[in-house]
Amino acid sequence: MPARSIERQLRWRLLFGSLAVSGVLSVTVALLVAREVSGMLDYQLEQVARVLADRDFGPPSQAAAPLPEDPAMHLDVQVWNRDGRLLYRSSPALDLPLETPLGFSEARSGSEDDAVELRLFTLRTGRRTVQVGHPLELRHELASDAGIKLLGPALAAMAALSLLVVLTVRRALAPLRRLRQELSQRDAQALSAIVLPDAPAELQLPLQTLNDLLSRLEASFAGYRHFAADAAHELRTPLAAVRLQADNLAGARTEAERRHAAAELRGGIDRVQRLVQQLLELARLEARRPAAGRTRVDLAGLARDCLVARAVEASARAMELSLEAAGPAEVHGDAAALRMLLDNLLGNAIKYGPPGSLVEVVVRQADHRVQLLVRDRGRGIPAEARQRVLERFYRHEPGDLPGSGLGLAIVAEVAHSHAARLALQDRADGPGLQVEVLFPAAAAADRGGTAG
Repeated sequence: MPARSIERQLRWRLLFGSLAVSGVLSVTVALLVAREVSGMLDYQLEQVARVLADRDFGPPSQAAAPLPEDPAMHLDVQVWNRDGRLLYRSSPALDLPLETPLGFSEARSGSEDDAVELRLFTLRTGRRTVQVGHPLELRHELASDAGIKLLGPALAAMAALSLLVVLTVRRALAPLRRLRQELSQRDAQALSAIVLPDAPAELQLPLQTLNDLLSRLEASFAGYRHFAADAAHELRTPLAAVRLQADNLAGARTEAERRHAAAELRGGIDRVQRLVQQLLELARLEARRPAAGRTRVDLAGLARDCLVARAVEASARAMELSLEAAGPAEVHGDAAALRMLLDNLLGNAIKYGPPGSLVEVVVRQADHRVQLLVRDRGRGIPAEARQRVLERFYRHEPGDLPGSGLGLAIVAEVAHSHAARLALQDRADGPGLQVEVLFPAAAAADRGGTAG
């Protein structure tokens, strides 16, 4: 179904409404004018009758003679003396009986075939009876003429009102047309703010929301471009190493050289695979909606599973893994993302801890919070570098250890998406690094979501 135009709807509704109101007002004014004309004519009849009641009509011998009709007055007049003798008649065609109701009434004058309906005013005094009338047809014509004279200005006013409605609607919606034109002329790279200086107050909030969205999109695209550039740069070195190791394998002359080159090639492939896996994990985290896949997750149980999965890797370095958890500790979150966080923290602790050392994981719940601690006995991270190690591709470790610089960036992204506080600290009982992640407990998160 085609979209409905706001401008067309406003225009037609306002036009229909204004024309309907104008029509009702015109009819009302016409009725009032007809009423006023009728009242004015009635007043004329009454005043003429009162004037004629005191007028001298001459000797009785001449009183009954018909007088010439006066077309300018449009009045039919009969005057009788107190004896019932006709003193004056305005027209020989006028034929009204003496006995007509006092005041205003309607009467017929003339024969049955040529009878004329009159609006009549009858006045009786001690000297005479006066009858003054208007033909009803004449009165209707006068009222119609007055209404027609008003119809022209009324039609002109309706036309002016219609034009005003059209122009007002068009002018009021001009910012929307400019916004549509502005958006239609932009390409995918044009994400700067839209400026409409004369936008009305009703459009300011949607325009601000749209500009905020464009700003977020611009920042997101800039981040993706930076991420893609960094990923390409980081992949270049391990891929070049894999290519060199493949050449070494192809050029090996002895069985020992081939075994060594094959082992180096497998290690290079593993590093590239790990880097690609972390890049995909980070991309999934950034693309995931904040509320997607959120459930109650037992962080202690999840930590236990991750420790079991890393047991072989730790055993290869003669390292021990321990978990301290008094019981279930539930957080409201994404189980897959939380597994990424634990997996990266454990992977870093095993990789940077000395062989034969202990990696400790602590999960405990207190004060509507769930605390996760991962401790190792490695060289730690200087205080001045702790913020930077949370950035992508930044590495602060000996150059001979493999790494992509994405592990802690993934941890920071997961913590941020779960409204958790992340802190890198020195161990209080000796050398090593302690990573603390403080989550809202599931019950507290549920209350916050309900309140929001």
